[in-house]
Amino acid sequence: MCLVLLHNDIGEDLASRVQAREKASEHEEASDKFFSCQQPPLLLLAPPLFASRGMVRSPAQLRGTKSPSPAPSPSRSSSVNTPAENPYQRKARALLVEFSLTRKSWHDQVGLALRHAASIVLIRSDLSATDLNSAVFLKQQDAPFDAAAAQQGFKSAGHERLEASYRQLLGAMSSIETQTALTLTISQKFESVLIEASKTRGMSFAFEQPLWLTWPLARFNDEVLELTGQFRASRSLMTALTQTLTDPIKTHEECQAALTRHRANSNSTSFAP
Repeated sequence: MCLVLLHNDIGEDLASRVQAREKASEHEEASDKFFSCQQPPLLLLAPPLFASRGMVRSPAQLRGTKSPSPAPSPSRSSSVNTPAENPYQRKARALLVEFSLTRKSWHDQVGLALRHAASIVLIRSDLSATDLNSAVFLKQQDAPFDAAAAQQGFKSAGHERLEASYRQLLGAMSSIETQTALTLTISQKFESVLIEASKTRGMSFAFEQPLWLTWPLARFNDEVLELTGQFRASRSLMTALTQTLTDPIKTHEECQAALTRHRANSNSTSFAP
């Protein structure tokens, strides 16, 4: 009798457990259906890019997952200790940046000046042909040739364009003078930094130790000084060309020869404007 009662109790316990599991399963399925119906529109419209990367999950997948721990911020991570620049590195960097900007502006102004110079030569060529035509016309009329009268009578838009090109060339040359003087000033400041570094940090720091893993401070000073000399030499060539082109006595052939000669000199040097 006892065995029968024990068997019945075990059967009832197993049946209750099975029934509890079935209810839990039904509750889980109902919960999944509920969440799938209540899915927010933003999640339904998520871009395929996010879904392909696993950034969009269903609510069923989200349940039971642990929230990811926040990534450590860069400030909390071990940062690489980079040594700060010394005063002479900061001074040299500022002067080199200023020199680079001045050099770019200088090249731009030289390019403008050469374009205005070529325009002057072309306009003078047209005016020479016009003056020749005026002389032939007056000769055909059996009238005495007066060069001044012919030039005044045939003065047209070509002369106005020539005067405008003169003004533009002189304006570009004024800017070139300013930029060249600025490069000289920067070069003198760089030399002062080199002298100061030699006195305070020693000759080895100024002439042997790399400033930024490359050249020492003295090498940078030499390069800036050499480029400054090239700026001044090219400025002298541009000044001579400008004087020739703006000289009213010079003929078109002389102006054309001066421009050709300037281009040849510029191409033969390593520092062509």
